[in-house]
Amino acid sequence: MLNNVSRLEDEHLKEMKYMSAVFATSMWENVAQIQSFLKRRPGFKLGKGGSKIEKNDYEASTLKELRNASIDALKKFTDTHHTPMASKGATESFNEFKENNPSFKYESIYECTYTERNKINLHREHPESNASFFDRILNECHNLAQVVVELSYHPGTCWVTSEENDILNQKGYRTNRPSGWKEAYMKCGIEALRFENCVNC
Repeated sequence: MLNNVSRLEDEHLKEMKYMSAVFATSMWENVAQIQSFLKRRPGFKLGKGGSKIEKNDYEASTLKELRNASIDALKKFTDTHHTPMASKGATESFNEFKENNPSFKYESIYECTYTERNKINLHREHPESNASFFDRILNECHNLAQVVVELSYHPGTCWVTSEENDILNQKGYRTNRPSGWKEAYMKCGIEALRFENCVNC
């Protein structure tokens, strides 16, 4: 089992290496355009709770759509072959399902695809929302190399149980995690494993 998980982790790292390099170029071009716009329009804010965009403000409306397109691109970026994280609760649900269904085709929860989620009471979520991640790149990155680094450290997606997902929503962490996803998980009693290694215990 451990060798299988190590193989999955190695495959995931290789996939992320290539995806980071490819996605970073277009991501940086979008970031640079939006940064240039915001320098010309100090005080203007894009995103949730942002500045009101007048009907004939074509530049602002275009940059708003560019931000939205960048966030959509991050959804594709995180749609990797293997889900890199899983909560302890989700892992236990998977192991129980596997024990009762020994012929199930996957040996590890990290191999599960989106279509299996309902069979095992799983929910795949983004520990850090794509909108939050993009806005962090927008505020903190000033060249292509920095974007590559940030993308390579993207937490990706995480399997949690449906109950854990409900707790995140009930505590107001559905999309808003101002102190970071690790603290949000801890406050909801969620211990996350990244290829068997705990990342917020």
